[in-house]
Amino acid sequence: MFPENQNLNNHVLTIRHSLDGFSFAVFDLESNRFIFVKDVCEPNLPLPYAIKWIESHYNCSLSDFNKVTVLFDNEKHTVVPSSLFNLSAKDKYLELLGISEQDGVVCNDVLYHAELNNVFSVARDDFDFVSQTQHNMSYHHASSVLLTSIISDNVARGVNIQGVYLHIKENKFDMTVVDGCNLLFNNTFKYKTKEDFLYFLLFAIDMLHLDAATVPVFFLGMIEDKSQIVELVSRYVRDIRFVRRDNAIAMSEEMEETPFYYHYILFKSILCEL
Repeated sequence: MFPENQNLNNHVLTIRHSLDGFSFAVFDLESNRFIFVKDVCEPNLPLPYAIKWIESHYNCSLSDFNKVTVLFDNEKHTVVPSSLFNLSAKDKYLELLGISEQDGVVCNDVLYHAELNNVFSVARDDFDFVSQTQHNMSYHHASSVLLTSIISDNVARGVNIQGVYLHIKENKFDMTVVDGCNLLFNNTFKYKTKEDFLYFLLFAIDMLHLDAATVPVFFLGMIEDKSQIVELVSRYVRDIRFVRRDNAIAMSEEMEETPFYYHYILFKSILCEL
């Protein structure tokens, strides 16, 4: 339940903003657990209006919270190894993807533990909003949390262990492949049918010379464990898993039934050091 009519100074608000809509979660610093999460399907809603939606529906203000984190979830980003990264030339990395300065403001997340830099573009109005809002607000790209958390989770499974992680969204999915703490592959695929989904997955597995019979494939994001996609993939991939909640993240009793993998990025953001 959203903590209405309470002192929000002991709470952290995390917002994931995308063209498909936005979602947000509230973390209670005193009880050290998540107490609320919600998806809002409002496509193409600029970030300031998404904030107003939250404030008006729950009678609160961003300034009430101890901390507010905005996670921009768009396809305008690319990952660069830190050893090759040049901050003064960060715009050039996105130009290689056909993204110009006119498309927005170019930003950069440093993924220290992964030794990567994530360069991304944010719409000018959204950037101005987060830059000029209260001191308690920070922003990152959602994929920075995703990559940092996936690599951390994979390392926890053991040294030199490979894993394929599929973050499911509306008609697209992020595919991340790691070997121990090393990022091997990261890309976003758009699909219309479950057969499209399977094709992109198996193509990438084959390209990376992985063994579909042994490599574990982890699902996260908005997908049901009995979905047609999972059923089809299971015919070709033997080791299918859904990302489980780690012990460091607690939930209120009302949220215990919410699958952790649904909101993996929101939940892991509280532990992510960026």
